[in-house]
Amino acid sequence: MKREDLAYFVGVLHSDGCVFTYSFRNKTRHRYILDVGKKSLPMLKKVNQIFREEFGRTLKIRKKFHKNENPTFLIEVDIANLRGAFARLSIDKEKLAPWIKTNQHFFCAYLAGVIDGDGDISIKRPQYPQCRVRITAGEKLPRLMKLIRRHLKCPGNIERAIVSTYTLPRPKIKFGIGYRHCFYLSPKNMKIFKKFVLPHINIMHKRRKLLEFYTSRKNALSVAPRARE
Repeated sequence: MKREDLAYFVGVLHSDGCVFTYSFRNKTRHRYILDVGKKSLPMLKKVNQIFREEFGRTLKIRKKFHKNENPTFLIEVDIANLRGAFARLSIDKEKLAPWIKTNQHFFCAYLAGVIDGDGDISIKRPQYPQCRVRITAGEKLPRLMKLIRRHLKCPGNIERAIVSTYTLPRPKIKFGIGYRHCFYLSPKNMKIFKKFVLPHINIMHKRRKLLEFYTSRKNALSVAPRARE
């Protein structure tokens, strides 16, 4: 069992994944759904792989069409028979398992899943590059920020903002109050992030932006001594 993959699985569950319970023909059913746009397909494929390798469930990725909207891609599965395994691993939509909280490697893989789901990456100050990671949510996530400070050795802040509440496959974009959880890559945490978070980032434009930052940072440092002469 690959604990890093399971931690990533939980990160996606806490961002874009959905678990719900409903009644059908007098029977209670439990389902997992992950429905994403084309850019997030690598994340969907990774979660699909985890279902196959860790839980023995082979799922089909379906393409879903929407009127006047781009198609989405999803996996949907009945997880009634997996509830015991989820309970043993403390996999829960609302809570974070202790084995993830307390282990730097597992938390970083979890954070990669959250970033793939709800994160964005931006690079500031081209002459001396600075990389900002933001995670947007509909509520404040102080426990997440506390764990980022503990495991990545960096401060962070929570910004209140008007954000899009659009989630696939809604036909219209709505706006509401949300929170952006921000932290920066710095000399104190760059190596940790590159070693333990970056390898688990699956969405390509986010991965490319991070690799661009590391390359630009390296180039900036290599020319810095000459600039001071």
